[in-house]
Amino acid sequence: MKIENKKLFLAVHFLVYFITITVFFLTIAKSEQDKINDFKSAYESAKDKTQERIKALDHLEGLDHPKLIQWLVKEVIPNEYKKDDPLVVDRIIELIRKIKNEETIAELVKSAEAKPLEIKLVLIRGMTEINHSETKKLLIKFVNDKPPALRIAAMDTLSFFVPPEALLSVLQALEAKEWQVRASAINYLSLVRDESVRETVITALKTRQAKESGRLKHDISEAISMICQTDAPSGDNATVSMFYGIPMYSKNLVFVVDTSGSMVAAETGTPRIEILRKELSQAVQSLAPDVKFNMIKFNNDATGWQPTQGSGKQYQPQSLTWIKEKVETLVPGKPIGNTNLYSGLELAFQMADPPDKPKLVPDGKINTKEGIDTIFVMSDGHPDVGTYHEMDQILKVIQSVNQTAQLKIHTISVGIPEELAEAAFLKNLAEQNHGMYLNK
Repeated sequence: MKIENKKLFLAVHFLVYFITITVFFLTIAKSEQDKINDFKSAYESAKDKTQERIKALDHLEGLDHPKLIQWLVKEVIPNEYKKDDPLVVDRIIELIRKIKNEETIAELVKSAEAKPLEIKLVLIRGMTEINHSETKKLLIKFVNDKPPALRIAAMDTLSFFVPPEALLSVLQALEAKEWQVRASAINYLSLVRDESVRETVITALKTRQAKESGRLKHDISEAISMICQTDAPSGDNATVSMFYGIPMYSKNLVFVVDTSGSMVAAETGTPRIEILRKELSQAVQSLAPDVKFNMIKFNNDATGWQPTQGSGKQYQPQSLTWIKEKVETLVPGKPIGNTNLYSGLELAFQMADPPDKPKLVPDGKINTKEGIDTIFVMSDGHPDVGTYHEMDQILKVIQSVNQTAQLKIHTISVGIPEELAEAAFLKNLAEQNHGMYLNK
C-alpha cells in the first residue's frame, strides 16, 4: 500500500471511530435527558397522588449521573418534604443507594455538604449502600457536627460499614447531652468487632453506663454482650418487670395495645382481651415509682389513657381503672372493630414529642427533654385500616419518623402463627427499631 493511501485509510478509520464514539455519547446523553424529561412530565401530572409520584420516579431507574442528584435536591426532595410523604422519599433513597459513578458520588457529597438540614437527612440515608471513601469521610465529619439529628443520621448510616476511622468520633458522641445521640452511638459501637479496639470500646461504654439509667443503661449492657459475642447481657434480668415476657428497662415508656374485634378470640378458653387486661395490669403494678408511662389502645382508631406520662405509683389506681373499663373490644363480646395499628404508633410518637403531630419526613428537630424512649406494641392481627395499613408501608413510615426520635420498639404477636406475614411484619418492626420480638 502506498504511503498516501495508507494515510487516507487511517484518516477515514479515525473519522469513523470518532463519529461512532460521538454518536454513542450523544445517545447516552439523550437517554439521560429523556429519562429526566419523562420523569418531570409524569411527576408534575401526579400532583398529590403518592403512588403516581413513586411511579414517576421509576423513570429515573438506572440513571447514574450527576443530573440525578441535581434534580432530586433542587426540585423533588424539597417538594416531598413539604408534602411530608415518607413513601415517596423512600423511593428517592432507593435511587440514590444504587449510584456507583464517581462523578455522581462527587455530586452527592457536594450536595450533602451544602444543602439545608432536611435535605442532608435524606441524602445521608441514601448513602447506606455507597461504600466510598468520600461519603464515609463526609459522614464522619457530620458525626462531629452540632445538629443532633445530623449526628444521629451519620452514625446510623456509618453503622452499615463500621469504618475504623469513625471510631473516635462515635466514642465522643457517647458524651452528647441529647440521649438520642448517645443511643445512636451505643447502637453503632455494639457492631464493632475489631479485637484491637475492643477493650477501648468496652471501657468507654462502661464509663458511660455509670452515668446512665433506664433504657440506655441496659442498651450498653446489650452492646457489650454483642461486642464480646456472649449470649446474654449482664444486668438484673431476673428482677426486672415484664410485659408479655419482654423486660421493661425503660423509665419512660408507652404501651400500644390491640383492642380490635379479633381480640375476643381464644386459644386456651380465655379470650385474648382478658389476657391482655391481666398482662397490662400486672405490668403497670410492677413499675417502679420513678417510671413514667402511658397507654394507648387501638381498633378503628387510637385512644390514649392521658395526654402526658404518669408516674408508676402516683397514677396506678387511675391506670388500673382505665384498663378494666376501656381495654376492651369495640363492642364487648362481638368480633367488631378493625386493626388501625398505625394510629396507635402515630399517637405514641406524638406523646414522645408533644404537642404537634410528628413530622414523617425528618426536619432535623429533636425533642431534647426527657420523654418516651420505648414503645411496647401488642397485636393479634393484620393492619386493615388507617392512613397506612399495608405492612410494608408502615415499616417504611416508622423507619422515617424514627430516624431522629430513636425510640426502641418492642413487639408482641398474639395468636399469629410464626409463618404468617403478620408475624414477620411485627418481627421486622421490632428489629428495624432495635427492639425485641415475642410470639405468644
